[in-house]
Amino acid sequence: MSAAKKIAIRQRFRERLSRTVRTLKENNIPVVISTVISNPTAPSLEWFCPDALKLLGVPHHQTEAFDVQVLSREAVDAQLSETGKCRDLLWLNARLNPNREEAVESLERLRDEDELPVRADRAMNEIIREVAQHESATLVDLEAI
Repeated sequence: MSAAKKIAIRQRFRERLSRTVRTLKENNIPVVISTVISNPTAPSLEWFCPDALKLLGVPHHQTEAFDVQVLSREAVDAQLSETGKCRDLLWLNARLNPNREEAVESLERLRDEDELPVRADRAMNEIIREVAQHESATLVDLEAI
């Protein structure tokens, strides 16, 4: 998905959320909206380089949980050097990174860049916060909690 399409989707989301909150408030209905908890450690809905993952022994059903600790970070790095910037391998590399701060930033960036915008990225949560503030709605910031 192109960056322009993502921007358009976010803009429509902002407009629809604002209109919904405004309509509810105009009808004296209390409004509480929440940010979305979107797990950045979950893989994308589609593998982008399944052959490289197969060589590592990664299960082919990416929506199923699996223990990445059974993989070698060195083996993932070797596959990365062979295949280039495969996002699946970057995801595994981040999951195996012992530096939590680096790992979280990498995982969030990968989620934010995901071409299949099913998971809410940081931009979507920021839109929710902005709409709550602009429309004077109560915000439950689950992401912050």
